Amino acid sequence: MTDRYKRLLREVRECTDALQDGGIILNSAHEIVWFNSAVTTLLGFDSVRDRGQRVDNLIRHPDFVAYQEDPQGEVVIPSPRDSERYLAIQLVPYGRGQSLAIIRDVTRQVRLERTRRDFIANASHELRSPLTVISGYLDALAEGGELPESWDGPITETQRQVDRMTTILSDLIELTRLESSEDEAEYEFIDVRELLEPIYTEFSNRSKSPCLELQLDAELALLGNESEVHSIFLNLINNAVRFTSEDGHIQIQWRRDGAAAIFLVVDTGIGIQEEHIPRITERFYRVDKGRSRETGGTGLGLAIVRHAVQRHNGHLSIESQMGKGSTFGCHFPETRVVSSRSPQKAVVN
Repeated sequence: MTDRYKRLLREVRECTDALQDGGIILNSAHEIVWFNSAVTTLLGFDSVRDRGQRVDNLIRHPDFVAYQEDPQGEVVIPSPRDSERYLAIQLVPYGRGQSLAIIRDVTRQVRLERTRRDFIANASHELRSPLTVISGYLDALAEGGELPESWDGPITETQRQVDRMTTILSDLIELTRLESSEDEAEYEFIDVRELLEPIYTEFSNRSKSPCLELQLDAELALLGNESEVHSIFLNLINNAVRFTSEDGHIQIQWRRDGAAAIFLVVDTGIGIQEEHIPRITERFYRVDKGRSRETGGTGLGLAIVRHAVQRHNGHLSIESQMGKGSTFGCHFPETRVVSSRSPQKAVVN
């Protein structure tokens, strides 16, 4: 063992032990060269039995196996030793042709996130009933004609706020459902042309709407969940319309991207500052809070889009320049792309 290798190994030990994290050194073939004592606790590895083994022979979770092929960020999986414990694993380049796997126990964070989602889902459902009752009474008051004229404004504004709260609750319920689902979306046949054209027509016919242009490959269809794909299209087009002036232009594309497919919404709107782009898909994150509320946004649309696209094994891309506009792209993999000419062959059981 060279002095340089000993020094690197000592640095890894000091770093992982200080953080109380697990540390595994892997060679270029993903075989275990060394691991610290925390790995024995977190993963149940044995220092004699498991050295020299491929790490994916010991951590067989499909999410980790897929993560090895493209180690971006980190992956969270149940511990092979205890299914009630959750671990975050991050692979980083280390030394020459090696990598370092850093393992953290994130059980508490996962449980807190589940509790948060359950609370939001339950609260959203419970709030729906009283809002429905309030809305009903407001409609009765507005149509009764027995109140002084000075009440017209307050009642109209209260109805608007109730409608807004109802929309937020609906979006929260949908987002919680998407976040809680551990499975990928179904493989049902979706005629994208039939789904997209009514949305395009609806926004095109609105007064004070920017110019909308639709370019689509009518023979290009998808396998997925129709309701979720409809939500993707609706949210992205609605966002573009909200933040593009009347004299602006929005281009909507549905086309092939090699063997895959892409849904693009390109606008000439106000744009997004670069520092906001990494966080723009977070729930309730707003670049301009005042403007978002004025235009009727809930702050949940892009979070719904991101999760829905991921459920279809795809990803969302965002490009924007202040004052020039934005481009939102939903990239769907080849496994989700089919021809609309043969829908009977498209549905996968």
